[in-house]
Amino acid sequence: DVSKSYGADVPFIRPDNLSRDPATIVDVMMHAIEYYRSNDAEYEQLCVLLPTTPFVTQEDIRSAMSLFESSHEKALMGVTRTEFPPYNAWLDNSERGHDVLEPCFPDSPYKFTKSTECPQTYRSNGAVLIVSVDDFYKNRGYRGMDIVPYIMDAVRSIDIDTEAEFQYAEFLFQSGRYKQ
Repeated sequence: DVSKSYGADVPFIRPDNLSRDPATIVDVMMHAIEYYRSNDAEYEQLCVLLPTTPFVTQEDIRSAMSLFESSHEKALMGVTRTEFPPYNAWLDNSERGHDVLEPCFPDSPYKFTKSTECPQTYRSNGAVLIVSVDDFYKNRGYRGMDIVPYIMDAVRSIDIDTEAEFQYAEFLFQSGRYKQ
């Protein structure tokens, strides 16, 4: 309703089962493709822009699409650098009846490497995901596809999933530290 009040075209509403956990973005994307195909509409690419990433700019979307098209790959994902590489991360394995830490990646060649000497890693930021519809649909997801990174800075990569992240985004916006 809010989108419509601002003039957005809302061709369909996803079903309730895709509007809550355990639905994934892949489930939602598959539904959108199937909806359009059932209405005799075919598209070559699908672009996902999550409302929880409010600092993505129009330029990001244009640049990501340009990079996707020039790469000739089948997927592009918005990413940001991780603060710490995951190679030395630990899991809390409480299956033993008490909290016990175990390495996340016990066979990692970097398990004894200082974090400052590990390769740079990136995390998906939820800002933009572009896929070739046919390849995505055939693979039933994007994980097996070659994915081009669209690297974004930390502020434009803020993905609001918690109250604290919302408050931080609100602070950045109201303080003028972020401008679109």
